[in-house]
Amino acid sequence: MSDVTAADVMTRQVVTLTPTTHIYDAMETLLRHRISGAPVIDGGRLVGVLSEYDCMKVGSASLTDLYAPAGGPVAQFMSTEVLTTHEDAPIGDLIATFLSQRVRRMPVVDEHGTLIGLVSRRDVLRGLLQSQDGRYTQVGYPDYRRPQ
Repeated sequence: MSDVTAADVMTRQVVTLTPTTHIYDAMETLLRHRISGAPVIDGGRLVGVLSEYDCMKVGSASLTDLYAPAGGPVAQFMSTEVLTTHEDAPIGDLIATFLSQRVRRMPVVDEHGTLIGLVSRRDVLRGLLQSQDGRYTQVGYPDYRRPQ
């Protein structure tokens, strides 16, 4: 198991958003791709993450302030304090972070903060199964973005 790293299990083709994307367009993107959150990128660099939780802030503002603006750019709602990892991170470190921080995903960045992938709890589970002496090498990873 110790040989498996973030690079082995991460998703490399990541759905991303920009800080200027309108929040309702971002919500539509999350729903269309059936994902619970996405990294926010500005010029290739990670600047935040927008999650379903963050999107709920739109509805919360309209409940407490009748004059709250309807939506706005993702930058107003995204989380800017983001746990990240690097591609050489051992799966054990990923597991420890997922258990202690209770996050669903971690962007994988290089030394310059450029997004190179995303590792989710599901990716780690898949890596755990694949590392078990080859007993579970047939485990597939369905594409949830495509209706069945």
